[in-house]
Amino acid sequence: MNCIVKTIQCALFKRAQKFQLRYFCGEAEIIPSEKIRNIGISAHIDSGKTTVTERILYYAGRIKEMHEVKGKDQVGATMDFMELERQRGITIQSAATYVHWKNVMVNIIDTPGHVDFTVEVERALRVLDGAVLILCGVAGVQSQTFTVYRQINRYNVPFIAFVNKLDRQNANAHRVLNSMRQRLGLNTAFLHLPIGTENNFSGLVDIINQHALFFDGPQGEIIRKDEIPKEMRAESQDRLFELIEHVSNVDDTLGDLFLLEKKPTADQLRAAIRRAVLGRKFIPVCLGSALKNKGVQPLLDAIIDYLPNPSEVENLANVEIDMNVSSAGCSRTSNESRCLSQIRLHCGLKKHCAHSMAVTPGMENLAITGSVTTSLHSISRLGHVVQERLDPSRTDQKPFVGLAFKLEAGKFGQLTYFRIYQGRMGRGSAIVNSRTWKRTRVQRLVRMHANRMEDIEEAYAGDICATFGLECASGDTFLSDASRKLALENIYVPKPVVSMAIKPKAKKDADNFLKALNRFCKEDPTFHREYNVEAKEVIVSGMGELQLEVYAQRMKAEYNCEVELGKPKVAFRETLTEKCAFDYWHRKQTGGHGQYGRVIGVCEPLPPNQNLDLIFTDECIGTNVPKQFMPAIDKGFREACQKGPLIGAPVTGIRFRLKDGAHHIVDSSEIAFILTAKYAMNDVFSDGRWHIIEPVMKVEATCPTEFQGSVMAALSKRQAVIISTDLIENFFSVVCEAPLNCMFGFVTELRSLTEGKGEYSMEYSRYAPLKPEIAEQLISESSRAQSEVSNRTSKRLKGTCYFECFARCPSFQLLINTPLYLFAHICRQRLVIFILCILRKTPTKSLGYIHMTDRGGFHGGFGTSAFGEATAGFGDAGAGFGDPGVGFGEAGFGSAGGFGDSAGGGFSGSGFRGGSFAYSRGGSSAGFGRPSFYGSGRGGRGGRGRGSRGRGRGGRGGARGKEGAKEWIPVTKLGRLVKDGKIKSLEEIYLHSLPIKEFEIIDFLLGEQLKDDVLKIMPVQKQTRAGQRTRFKAFVAIGDYNGHVGLGVKCSKEVATAIRGAIIAAKLSVIPVRRGYWGNKIGKPHTVPCKVTGKCGSVLVRLIPAPKGTGIVSAPVPKKLLQMAGIDDCYTCAKGSTGTLGNFAKATYAAIAATYSYLTPDLWKGTALSRSPYQAFAEFLKSNPLSV
Repeated sequence: MNCIVKTIQCALFKRAQKFQLRYFCGEAEIIPSEKIRNIGISAHIDSGKTTVTERILYYAGRIKEMHEVKGKDQVGATMDFMELERQRGITIQSAATYVHWKNVMVNIIDTPGHVDFTVEVERALRVLDGAVLILCGVAGVQSQTFTVYRQINRYNVPFIAFVNKLDRQNANAHRVLNSMRQRLGLNTAFLHLPIGTENNFSGLVDIINQHALFFDGPQGEIIRKDEIPKEMRAESQDRLFELIEHVSNVDDTLGDLFLLEKKPTADQLRAAIRRAVLGRKFIPVCLGSALKNKGVQPLLDAIIDYLPNPSEVENLANVEIDMNVSSAGCSRTSNESRCLSQIRLHCGLKKHCAHSMAVTPGMENLAITGSVTTSLHSISRLGHVVQERLDPSRTDQKPFVGLAFKLEAGKFGQLTYFRIYQGRMGRGSAIVNSRTWKRTRVQRLVRMHANRMEDIEEAYAGDICATFGLECASGDTFLSDASRKLALENIYVPKPVVSMAIKPKAKKDADNFLKALNRFCKEDPTFHREYNVEAKEVIVSGMGELQLEVYAQRMKAEYNCEVELGKPKVAFRETLTEKCAFDYWHRKQTGGHGQYGRVIGVCEPLPPNQNLDLIFTDECIGTNVPKQFMPAIDKGFREACQKGPLIGAPVTGIRFRLKDGAHHIVDSSEIAFILTAKYAMNDVFSDGRWHIIEPVMKVEATCPTEFQGSVMAALSKRQAVIISTDLIENFFSVVCEAPLNCMFGFVTELRSLTEGKGEYSMEYSRYAPLKPEIAEQLISESSRAQSEVSNRTSKRLKGTCYFECFARCPSFQLLINTPLYLFAHICRQRLVIFILCILRKTPTKSLGYIHMTDRGGFHGGFGTSAFGEATAGFGDAGAGFGDPGVGFGEAGFGSAGGFGDSAGGGFSGSGFRGGSFAYSRGGSSAGFGRPSFYGSGRGGRGGRGRGSRGRGRGGRGGARGKEGAKEWIPVTKLGRLVKDGKIKSLEEIYLHSLPIKEFEIIDFLLGEQLKDDVLKIMPVQKQTRAGQRTRFKAFVAIGDYNGHVGLGVKCSKEVATAIRGAIIAAKLSVIPVRRGYWGNKIGKPHTVPCKVTGKCGSVLVRLIPAPKGTGIVSAPVPKKLLQMAGIDDCYTCAKGSTGTLGNFAKATYAAIAATYSYLTPDLWKGTALSRSPYQAFAEFLKSNPLSV
């Protein structure tokens, strides 16, 4: 028969003797729950966790000799089995083992202390029943101690404390105890007292048993009991009364004895401490020095005495139940159904449930709670979820329930670590993943000891084991009964805060590079990777620089793939500052199944403590928006939030409140409401007030007091906010909060300032708003980077395809076989395809145009021949074909217009010839084509924003600098009228076509709304009397992003003079921009009113109306001018030498100026004539002459 071997090593004076107890498999031989402890060891970095674990393994007989973390033998600690861990001297990943102590099996997980690997602590504490919190005897409570304490509280884990390193200089156990009480707010007291301090630390006083403990032998394996030293007897009695008092405050049984002034026995006191620890009301503190082999055995005794066994911990799982029939088969009453209908989806919570409700007969094993946590991954959105108490008994009477809490790549494939919560799992058992519902058979079952595996035949509730061959993710629940929809609480995964670009040094390592990325992303939930399409690079994200550097080194060590890491980047987020209403109506109905949806509601910012969340709430009353479309709206909202309006960072910290809407019985669908929600968020992006938030870190720095001033100055320079300072002997400690963006490179600076004697630690604290000046700089850099990427990608032509387009014309019954040559390039997630179409049986060769937007369809079509024949068009319907003289509508291009005879309201019988254009009613374009026409172009990069009398940086190319103190004295009649307030807007000037000869008029009327951007500065050669000289030519665009734009050009000897002159010229050339609609008139005008054309030199630019939400499809230069003009959606087409940026910008400017040459039907009303301002205010001008 198979057996489980249990090894115990007892320390008997000089030599340890081993003996084995064999428990044969069977009902009576299985180790009972009372003889099992599942614990984790957690602490701040360099507090001695791994050293404590190494001593536990040695004293329990698990290993034959001890090794130090950074020992001279270079062997390293047992639990730090990775080569990288031994090189760096830190724990990188958690490791599991088990020991036997006093006939009890203790499963141990040693966790990392560095904040970058905090997820290892998270998943360890998720599956453990107890924990040991280790503190340094010198530093006491440190920054990562707070993090570990929060994690322990998150999973309601009972724990004890161990103050380590009492042999170090300046170690003080009493100071650490006070720090725990004050900084962590713990009810705590000593179980031991140190005998001696620092180098004289020699033993402990057992407060409960009132005797001294000394650790003799070469490795401290012999525990010698003796009398308490005389000088410590009074203190030990005082500490005993203090311990009884603290425990009596939280334990009624001991409290009764305390009130009766009866002294409890040692057994009564230990029992009371155990009850208080299990209730998480009291924290006993053990003392010792693991490096000096003192105090570890009493710590093991405390683990056995005070931490819970698996049967003493209440573990809950979520189970979906039918709301009409109970689990016992009986029907529920209306009151019970009403009660259960109020249950919200949530994950199962471990430990004690304070808000449990009464349950119906037959459901005694179910607890309904009111707590809400993360969403349940494996439960359907329909139905309701209750919590079921899992049975911890170590039998196979109950179905198996286990949690896969860690994944690791091993020699034999993926190694999956399990914690079993109910039932039995053995070799050959069939288990089901509750997330994927995939059934798998367990081929091999092992128990881990660091990186070594010991095969076992079976495991029961309360065991921690591992297996191979499972396809799963970290946090998946496995069941033996697939008929029950049950899931355990998932593991909390913090979001990454640091990103870096990464690439392999050699191209031949690309395959290994991808394999490594896939493996690490699967093993570590905090390690993310993504491909930046614009920058053409892989971005990896994590909790800190150290984590990303470690993974880069692991790629080299484990995959022989050397990689290069870029500069660290902070994970910025964007969020709203105030409420913003939305009302978006999405309609696309042209016959057949269309798209229809409308959403009305409000987006509002969440509180600061929730600024990383996205919440969707349904507040609709009635059936205007059916409930089955709510997930689609939620999905569209979240998809839109992946890229923010300022710098393209993810949008967080907002609540999407849906209040009302509309749907169509035929045309409404999930995709329609997804698009509706996305476009509604686009409106919020443009209408709302946004700001950028950044991660703020909690920093703790320690250094000798002589360097205090230098360190404080360095922190202040990095925008740190001091929280507290402390002086410990000759060392100075400071706790502060600082932006992560300012802390890169601080470790090098600290070592330099303190001659290598300073230390610091950093952990994530919260997200906070970014300073305005830094935000403006980020926005400017983001805009510049996007322009450069667009510049590069616009030059690329990729791929050649062959399409056969069959168009059947009913009049001629002619089959047209058309070869198409596609030239495509990618520009900001939009695919622009220029198609050269050679048609058979047609007198001319026409060029067509297709634009694919993110709405998922094609808009565009082919131009026609000289006979007005609509040859072919590609649209949402796939393809549309027409007869001679008949155009096409939605299938080709445009929603309500087309070419040909009565085609969607276009011009009757006009056709499309050469390069002429037409538009349908309402100003929406129908399509275009032109013989031998090819559009391409590029633009220059943006520059600094500059004001007329100063410089500044702004979001859209830079804000203007502040005006000087000199007062404007107008020298023209128009200037006097403007300054005196007789003329209040530019529109009044435009109405009467008055020339503007003072740029201060524009400054006075538009003010701070005006933004400028330097499009290009280029050197030119100019012939003078003194010979050929170099001059600088500046192109500056200026606009208010709301209907006014100007373009200025100036040549000068100095760059600054050229820019100033170009800004003045741009202001004098500010023109009005007429905007219109494409299709229905919903919201504000968003596009050009019709097709307009501008030309300069060989460059011809055509602007074409576009549907709402399309954006500006253009090269960078026209895009910048259109944005400044306040046009949100527009197609552009250009030909000629668009590489000449000056002509390209002038042609675009001319096209924008042409928008006022056309009147849309809604502006055909008669205008009342009025007098010129010069006539209306003649008396004023006469009475206030110009001052000379």
